[in-house]
Amino acid sequence: MPRDPALPFAPEPLVDFLDQMVAEMPRLLQLAFPIGLRLLEYGTWLWGFSWHRFSGLTLSARQRYVQSWVHAPWMLRRDLIKGVKGLMLFAYYSDPVVAKFVGYLPDEHAERVTAERLKRYGHTL
Repeated sequence: MPRDPALPFAPEPLVDFLDQMVAEMPRLLQLAFPIGLRLLEYGTWLWGFSWHRFSGLTLSARQRYVQSWVHAPWMLRRDLIKGVKGLMLFAYYSDPVVAKFVGYLPDEHAERVTAERLKRYGHTL
């Protein structure tokens, strides 16, 4: 996840959001996703990266490990890490605290655009 010390972000809502997303996935992905996460967690042993699991690595080691998946010769590993990263970023930026912090306020934007369109084109309705 992107990190900024000024952002008061708690990871618990992110996990809840991901749980909801997985529950809405097609059945095959609901079964495969947790297996993929286990592979990511214990793949450190499988591919000789470290004797520690992924969650036990330091931040810099986790970053190197994820990059080894991004550039892996095995397509399944590359696709799995793309999926995990995509879901994590989607969940992260969907968090209202993060959205507000980065200035993404879709409701306010939609109201401004609606008001502007009515002002410009309302006479044609």
